[in-house]
Amino acid sequence: MLGLISGAGISATRNSDNDEDGLFVNAKVVEVADGHISIIAQSGSEHVIAIDGAATRVTRNGRVVSARELRVGDRVTVELDANKQIKFAKNISIGSAPTQVARNNRR
Repeated sequence: MLGLISGAGISATRNSDNDEDGLFVNAKVVEVADGHISIIAQSGSEHVIAIDGAATRVTRNGRVVSARELRVGDRVTVELDANKQIKFAKNISIGSAPTQVARNNRR
């Protein structure tokens, strides 16, 4: 029984960033440069992700925006392109839905 519990803990930790699924949720942008961004995933590990203005779709509040709108400190969800051999961002969503909903409900 203990083995099952510890095995589940390891599995949950390994998937906390969804790296194996090609998805980073609520990651923090720590660097923005031409051709790449660096993020800190929820696990604390840093990842360098290639981006391209034409091939990477960036959205903020559901609107498509330029990759130039990415800023250090932004919270992002990054979906990697599974067809690339490198970590390449297919989609980047700036901000998180719960924060946006809370912001929209204020009066």
